[in-house]
Parts: sequence; C-alpha cells; structure tokens
Amino acid sequence: MLIRFSVENYKSFRDQATFSMAATKGTRHGSHVHTVQGNRLLKGSFIFGANAGGKSNLVQAMAFARDIVVKGVDAIDTSGSHFRLKKGYEAKPGVFQFDFFTAGRQYSYGFALSYERRIIVSEWLAHVGATTSTYVFNRSMDAEGTITVERDGDGLSREEKNRFAVYVGDYTVKGNIQLAQSCILTDIAKRAGQEEGFFKAFGEAFSWVENLTFIFPSSRYHGLGELATDPKLRRRFENALDFFDTGITNISSRRIPLEEMDEGFRRFIGRMPAEDSYPCVIRKDKEIMQVAKEADGQIIIHQLTMSHGCDEELFTSTDESDGTIRLFDLLPLLLFKEPKVFVIDEIGRSLHSKLLITFIERFYEETEGMSVQLIATTHDSSVLDLDLLRQDEVWFVERQPDCNSRLYPLSEFKERFDKNIAREYMLGRYGAIPLFRYEGEGMDR
Repeated sequence: MLIRFSVENYKSFRDQATFSMAATKGTRHGSHVHTVQGNRLLKGSFIFGANAGGKSNLVQAMAFARDIVVKGVDAIDTSGSHFRLKKGYEAKPGVFQFDFFTAGRQYSYGFALSYERRIIVSEWLAHVGATTSTYVFNRSMDAEGTITVERDGDGLSREEKNRFAVYVGDYTVKGNIQLAQSCILTDIAKRAGQEEGFFKAFGEAFSWVENLTFIFPSSRYHGLGELATDPKLRRRFENALDFFDTGITNISSRRIPLEEMDEGFRRFIGRMPAEDSYPCVIRKDKEIMQVAKEADGQIIIHQLTMSHGCDEELFTSTDESDGTIRLFDLLPLLLFKEPKVFVIDEIGRSLHSKLLITFIERFYEETEGMSVQLIATTHDSSVLDLDLLRQDEVWFVERQPDCNSRLYPLSEFKERFDKNIAREYMLGRYGAIPLFRYEGEGMDR
C-alpha cells in the first residue's frame, strides 16, 4: 500500500510536493482505513482543483516515475518534463519518491533524474523499520560523473556481498550511458529473480512499483482478460453492470475470422510473443475483442456483445454510451480482489454524479479489510461530502501566481463533520477553483 509520494521539479510541481495516504486520527468512516503493522493507511483519496491547476500532473508524475523504473530513461520521452516557467530548472534534477508497504515490509524508494543529461544521478532503496531505516542501496553521482553505490548493515553472507559487488560494479565505470539511464532496482530485481535473503528486497520493491495501475481519460485499464475464461467472474461483471443500471443483462461473444480484421490489428496480434498472452481482451478503439489461440495455433477472435434484454438483438461496445464503456474500465477495481494501487485521472469522466458516488461507496464495501487503494482526480464537487469521505481523503491542487502547483489536504482546515464542504469549496474557501478575470464589458473588450 502507498504511504506517500513526493515529487519535485516535474511539470507544474516546481517545489517538492508530498501526497500522503497516511490516515489522521479521525474515527469517521473507519472502513476507509486499513492498518498495516500499526500504520493506519487510507484506502482512497480524491484530488480536486481547477483546470490547469496540476491535478493531472500529479498522476502523470507517478506514472512517469513508474515508467522510468520499469522501462529505463532511454525508453521515455523526458523532454519538457521539468518546470518550464522559470529559467534554470532544466539543469535541476527531477526527484521522485515512493514510500510503501509490500510483503509485510515498509520501503522507501526514489531517484533523481537529470533532464539535461537524461541519466539517473541518484537512486536509493531503504528498508524502514519501527525506529530506524537501513539503506538496501544508495547510489550517487559526483560532479565528475563518478557513481558510487553504498549500503547499510553487515548482515550479508560472503556470497551475497560478492554478488552485490558484481551487480553494482558496472555502474561505477564512467561513461556507460546505458547503465547511467537504468535503475539499479530494476537491474538487480531482474537478475536476482525471486531469491530470498538480501536480494528479496529488490524483487519486492520493483514488483510493487511495476504493479501500480494508471487509468487516464485517453487510456483503458486492460484488466478484463479473465472474462474470457472465468464464467463466475463474467457473471459478477454482468451483475455489476446491471446494478449500475446500464441496461445490459448479459455479455456474450461472436466469432470473427482473423482475416476479416484490418491489417493493423492483424499486425498487432502477430507481435504478441508469448503463449501465455492468450486468452486476453484487447481494445480496438471502442471495440472489445477476446483473443484466444487453439491447440493447432489458430488465432480465434471473439467480439464482445451485450444483450439489453432481447437476445435476438445484440449490441457491441461501439453501441454503448461513453459512461458504460467507462464502467468497463473501472469495474475491475471492484471485482479483482488483490492488493493493488489504482491511480485514475478524471474518474468521473462520462459518469453521472449519482453513479460516481455509488461506485465510490461500493469500492469501500467490496474492498473492506483489503490492501486495495484508489487515488483519483475529479471535478465532480458532489463527491465533496463528509458523509461519503473522510477529511483526510480530500486533497486540493492549486496553481500559485508563479505557476507552481501547491498540493494540500482538506484536513488542514479542520472542518466540522457536518460542514457542507462542497458549498464551501465552490465559494472558494479552500482555494483550488477557477478564478475568472472581470473585464467590465465582456470577453471581447
């Protein structure tokens, strides 16, 4: 579970901003809090703010950091990612840090990225205990470009010491641009595999970062693959669609020969390398396709179809509303009961306010007692209700006069539980709302 995320010098976040999922002492909505080793963590948080205030940039910062870890700097477009509204920030590093619990242990992992040189200039992984923290490794680079990698503690076996020295040895050789663009966490996690002992920390931390799930307005959550093979899960999905009043009574499919698909789709299927990629669900614009491979290697395409109470007239996903398709992206949060952090930009896009509120209520009900977290940005002020959310679950992002984004929680205001915070927000009490310039005689003056 995420404890906190910090970012500095990324897009509109010029100064360090810290987003926290640590619960305050409040007792309302106790099911919204999950306790891990005595630490009370929030299961949900919702971020509000005006357009261009920086909400999406916070989500993008988390996704950017994840992609750097998983893919390496060389595979990521970093151009224009620094704070661009004041000179000199291209020469300053972007700093990203995740603090989290996984596999029963607390970790702090982060790195500093040089935008100018497109290399990692600092990286660290720490095991955080009850009273002390121990560096699993701490990577740094001096002004001459020399990299050093250190660690705390002396509990390693001789073999572990030797292997760690071999793993990090190449990083200390100047001029190796490929390694300078790579994360040590990723490198050692992949080389050490599922080993126990000292190297276990690398695999646990990397897996947690890799499994962060992001849903943007233009993207889709591809978590529906199990619908292709699990009848029980499909039935639960149908029940959820019925509960949210989509009009869909059941989901089926119809077979489409691969040769009838367009050339681009066939090329995409041809690039799917592993046998264990099948069966799966693939998005093609608004179309939802089940793809399977038969024993003889033949690719089978099934187009998902929906019944609205008349099985003689089936609909495809292109016939459904944007709100229904959005639910297809969000319902896996309620159906897949596994530890995960979901980060969603504009969760309310295309959804009625009543549906969004009900979805949030169901999220807390379905995941009670589980290590599942939902972090989302939204413009929908109907969610600003202390009968729905705790104060520490509400965050604001506000663009300052110097265009730096400021991030802060509602709990700073210490409101009464019966306060109408949606009304107060729209009146400007908490900031983070649009401010319109009065021109006297209209926009064309």
